[in-house]
Amino acid sequence: MISVITSSYQQAHYESLEKNILETIGASYELICIDNPGLMGICAAYNKGVLQAKYDVVCFVHEDVQFHTKNWGKTLLKILEDDSIGIVGIAGGTYKSRVISSAWNNGESYINLLQHTNDGCFHWREPKGITPELVDVLIVDGVFMALRKKVCEQCRFDEQTLKGFHFYDMDICLAAKSRGLRVCVTYDILLEHFSPGRNTKTWYREAKIAHRKWRNALPWSLYPIDKSKAVNFEFAAAVFKLSLTFKEPGYTFPDKVKAIIDMISVMPFELDTYRIIKQNMFN
Repeated sequence: MISVITSSYQQAHYESLEKNILETIGASYELICIDNPGLMGICAAYNKGVLQAKYDVVCFVHEDVQFHTKNWGKTLLKILEDDSIGIVGIAGGTYKSRVISSAWNNGESYINLLQHTNDGCFHWREPKGITPELVDVLIVDGVFMALRKKVCEQCRFDEQTLKGFHFYDMDICLAAKSRGLRVCVTYDILLEHFSPGRNTKTWYREAKIAHRKWRNALPWSLYPIDKSKAVNFEFAAAVFKLSLTFKEPGYTFPDKVKAIIDMISVMPFELDTYRIIKQNMFN
């Protein structure tokens, strides 16, 4: 039996999700809607939902999704019979950089998701050409995360530190890994996510808070990797951060300077470093 929790502020999305879950879950469940038109951060909303949850498996899902897999609830319950698994999602990565970047899309990515963008919808599947049923990662994306309720109680969403709507997924996954629990991606559940998402200045502010909290643990790789590979992962994160601060509106001059410093600190002797900095500064 599953307690499905969503933080809602768009009634039409919620009503569509409610109908979709009824038609697809294939297991006993309750749907807990935390009405949240900017009243609280997502950590606080999810903690509130957990307090209301009656069942042993708790699933957190964005309201702007639709499940395409029939009987996905039975699949989820089967996966979480394994007590070594703390969190399961449908998109994740094996590395978290020291440099500010997205919560999970570092290192090797494992994804099975129908993702909408400004150009339409595409089946985002990585790695291409293989179909693992379940794979271990470091962090999963918060669009869909499932935990046993006792894990939620051990690794509460940190509403004291993270007061917005970002990096709650990174935070709870690293908390679970710190307790020796596995974080996994399943390829047996497919959902469609309608929001393309944006890395706004608000996102960046919360990224800094989350990275500051975990600074003594980062960088963190699920598996041992050699130094050159780690440098490449950090460089990719630095390129992302540089592009973000120069191309998205609202970023300040100090934000841009810090992004340049990060680029140089990761690869100070590579010509590509300065070529990429120049391209972002003057394009």
